[in-house]
Amino acid sequence: MLVCLAVVGFAYYIVGVNAVTSGEYNISAERTMITKLTEAQSSLTAEKSATEDPVAAAAFAQAQHMTEAKDIVYVFENNNVALQK
Repeated sequence: MLVCLAVVGFAYYIVGVNAVTSGEYNISAERTMITKLTEAQSSLTAEKSATEDPVAAAAFAQAQHMTEAKDIVYVFENNNVALQK
């Protein structure tokens, strides 16, 4: 009877330790994911700031030899297709 009680107690202990270890692993994995997502967010925020900067946009346009479009006639009323003259 005492051996049976010891086996049940040991099994309960093993299950408890396994649950704690599994929980710690999940927390570690989630922290790693949060770190990666924070880095991605920082990168995207910097990229967004660079694209919204008018000076940076003008420098990009000049580097790509773009010219300003003038006297545009739009084919549709919602202005999403332009007709080239």
